[in-house]
Amino acid sequence: MIHASTIDPLIASRAQWIEAWTNDRAQLMTEVYRDHVSEVQRRASGVCGAEAAADVAQEVFLRLWRNPHGFDPTKGSLGTYLAVLARGVALDFVRSDVRRRRRDARAHPVTVVRDSTDDMAMTEPILQRETAARVKSALTQLDVRQREAIETSFYDGMRLSEIARQSGIPEGTVKSRVRLGLARLRPALVDLDDGRKKKSPIVRTPRSSEPIAARGQWHPVAGVIATVICASIAASCNSAMDPSSANAAGRITIATTVAPITSIVAGIVGDRAEITGIVPEGTNSHTFEPRPSVAELLSRADVVYLNGLALEEPTKVLAEQNLRDGADIVELGAGTIPVSDYIYDFSFPLEDGKPNPHLWTDPTLARRYAEIVKDDMSARDPSNAAYYAANYAEFSSVIDELDAAMRTAFATVPKRQLLTYHDAYAYFADTYGWEVIGAIQISDFEDPTASEVADLIDQVRASGVPAIFGSEVFPSTVLEQIGREAGVQYVDELRDDDLPGQPGDAEHSWLGLMRFDFITMTEALGGDASALRAVEVRIVTVDEAMYPQ
Repeated sequence: MIHASTIDPLIASRAQWIEAWTNDRAQLMTEVYRDHVSEVQRRASGVCGAEAAADVAQEVFLRLWRNPHGFDPTKGSLGTYLAVLARGVALDFVRSDVRRRRRDARAHPVTVVRDSTDDMAMTEPILQRETAARVKSALTQLDVRQREAIETSFYDGMRLSEIARQSGIPEGTVKSRVRLGLARLRPALVDLDDGRKKKSPIVRTPRSSEPIAARGQWHPVAGVIATVICASIAASCNSAMDPSSANAAGRITIATTVAPITSIVAGIVGDRAEITGIVPEGTNSHTFEPRPSVAELLSRADVVYLNGLALEEPTKVLAEQNLRDGADIVELGAGTIPVSDYIYDFSFPLEDGKPNPHLWTDPTLARRYAEIVKDDMSARDPSNAAYYAANYAEFSSVIDELDAAMRTAFATVPKRQLLTYHDAYAYFADTYGWEVIGAIQISDFEDPTASEVADLIDQVRASGVPAIFGSEVFPSTVLEQIGREAGVQYVDELRDDDLPGQPGDAEHSWLGLMRFDFITMTEALGGDASALRAVEVRIVTVDEAMYPQ
């Protein structure tokens, strides 16, 4: 048995972790809780205070219990994973508390009160100079618009609403720039927050409006910047949560489902609407059940863009139950190809009546997704039709570049045959001359039988392919077994709806996802991916969508 205290040195892959979890998850969870609960509570306390820290810890371990696949030992230790998860859950608690306060006292804005011990820390000149230099250096790595939003809100002590009025841009756009900037700052500055011994700021409701920081001052602890501004975002411009704010600002509210669709929509819409994704990245979108809180977002959405083709049925049902009058559901997949072009295959057999829904892994079909969004948004928002058309033209140009690079790279692959775990490349294969020889994940999302595995091993040996492919989201010990017994490489890296990088990165996009997957396929199967590597991963327009993690 693998104990929690020995997880990091003994488990080197996600597959090993899942195997250990499957063998005795109750005992392993008990040990994980015992070994990490104190640190999780400490991390949470620094964001939301000691009183809520215990509740945060319970939610963190509940999420681990429900989704052990979220932990990947190749990307860091279990302690680090739980600490990052604790920070995110704690911020959710802060936002929830702020929303409650807003309901109780909407007339009073939110500000930040520092603990006196933090004020003492600020007087330490060495720490102040060192940390200020680190923060300023990290800020220079941000997009200029994100950096200006963060500097103005913290360094100049301005509220986000004030920045919006001064800049002549929507307040939601300011919020998004700050949020995305902070997401990129956090990895560079997290060690500064780790070293804190005192309590972080807490959110209070004052009797008068005050700036979130004294003008001209840099706080010596970088982690506090994220807490301060995130609290300010949640409190003073919580348009992503307040049903009245988006309409008051005159902006269209868009809900999307999986991350690739969110990225495509953002590439057309840019900063002209509020875009919020529903399905967290790394989640099985086929079985994802949205939380009741998603109903609030759907109740104020003007339009919901989803894939359709039975991919997100629980989310679609929830949307149908909660959409307000005049709001619409737009199914991009159903609008892209006729029923006669639906593909039924390994994981999506005809007798189940649900076609393979993964159209977006074929760039020529993703272009049609973008076109549908462009046309729909132009009808909803005619004043920005030219903007949407220009973004679509640029997005289409990006697809042309990718398409040309794909065809060049694929021509060097000796055998364009795929055996994958998740059956996400059927339409791609049809367009680009590949053959999907098998998919391990069957229609009920369980593993195949022993006889089916034996047949696949024989098929892989007969095909002569040098590699088979697993999924970043769906680790498979079965595929490892097939690869081992067939004598081929097992590549456990493909993604179909989990974008690379972090929100705000250029790679964190539909284009970044496709480029990553196609390079992985090409090189693993003995081809030359240099044409694909030469494709510039660029964002067509500013991506200010909210991607749940």
